[in-house]
Amino acid sequence: MREGHNIPVQGQVLFHAGYRGRQEPRRIRIADCDYAVSEILSRGRIRDSGSGIIREDFVCRIDHRTVKVCVYADGTTEIFT
Repeated sequence: MREGHNIPVQGQVLFHAGYRGRQEPRRIRIADCDYAVSEILSRGRIRDSGSGIIREDFVCRIDHRTVKVCVYADGTTEIFT
């Protein structure tokens, strides 16, 4: 996984599914490589004041790097390395 400059990378986020459904990211797959989320440093629910779009932001520790994962209400995700 390369360190970027807040540029989203293509990937897939695999979540832990609890009794409330999809709850928090556990693994991230980028270019056929799986990375385990070792720690969730912070999480928050954000509503864009202009568009009203809601997203959940997770700041995670993966392989000694900090990664931000944005999950939108429609299920799409963005990964920032």
